[in-house]
Amino acid sequence: STQSLLQRLESGRQITHQLLDSSALNHRAHTWRNPLFGEIDIYQWILFVGAHCERHFLQCQEIMQHQHFPQTQKNHYATKLDIAASPATVYSALSKEIDQWWIDTATEAVQKGDTLHLAYHGTHKEFVVEQSITNKQLVWKCIDVYIDVPELKEKTEWLGTKIIWNIEPGPQANSTLITFEHEGLQPQLECYELCQKTWAFFLHESLTAYLNHGTGKPLNN
Repeated sequence: STQSLLQRLESGRQITHQLLDSSALNHRAHTWRNPLFGEIDIYQWILFVGAHCERHFLQCQEIMQHQHFPQTQKNHYATKLDIAASPATVYSALSKEIDQWWIDTATEAVQKGDTLHLAYHGTHKEFVVEQSITNKQLVWKCIDVYIDVPELKEKTEWLGTKIIWNIEPGPQANSTLITFEHEGLQPQLECYELCQKTWAFFLHESLTAYLNHGTGKPLNN
């Protein structure tokens, strides 16, 4: 768990501090082989540990700044997609061609007030379109849901959540930046980890493949 990892990290940190603060130990007199630098003394090891941690910290920062990294600072699942297609093409895929990248039973949902239905075996989801701005934004509110996954005790956690699509021209010619948010899909929900993985697949693999290459990877009944 995250807590156990933090406890182990803090325990190792305390040991390092005790070693560094020890006045009875000559830090230059004791050496140990480093797989990268060879034989180095304790003082050099302390410098290496600090530099090594700093390197991983910078790596984490780089990963978290990537457009595909889930944006949890809003306390719900969010991500971005840079698509090699026009905003009009993207809007059409998100309103009229949902069956091509999500679930093959998905209906069209274009205008405000339209209802989007999806079903896959025992799972079904229903949304109402709360906002529709052509080529710019779509907002769906979940009004009915049953997630038929055996390991989930709570089958209806999506109820009342909102899916928000913001569409804007991308940095390249004829490209589009999609900002996706599932408002209400929060880390404390039982289904969060599973839904995070499935959204990553449908967004970054299926929808992206459909818009960039013409063929998505929807679930087929």
